[in-house]
Amino acid sequence: MIELLACIITALVFLLCISLFFNFKHAKVIINVEDAVSESLDIMDESYRKTQELLNTPLLFDSYEVRQMINQAKHVRDAILYVSNSLAGPFGGVIEEDVSELDESEEII
Repeated sequence: MIELLACIITALVFLLCISLFFNFKHAKVIINVEDAVSESLDIMDESYRKTQELLNTPLLFDSYEVRQMINQAKHVRDAILYVSNSLAGPFGGVIEEDVSELDESEEII
């Protein structure tokens, strides 16, 4: 009877060690992914700020092509904000920015 209990305890301790090994291994992977996402969000935040600064500068040449490029840059800015928010969502950090919509006069299709 004691030998049976010793075998069961030994097997359970062995399974516990295996479980702990994989728990630590996966925790390390999750922490590395979280660090990479955090670093990516910092890069995207800087890119968003630079794009916002560029879009706030006045136009010197008002042609159809220039306005179209400005509108595309605004769409890229909005996409950067959307991706940043979707990546930050599971980690609790949603970026709240007031992104102004395009006027009907500015929108080019």
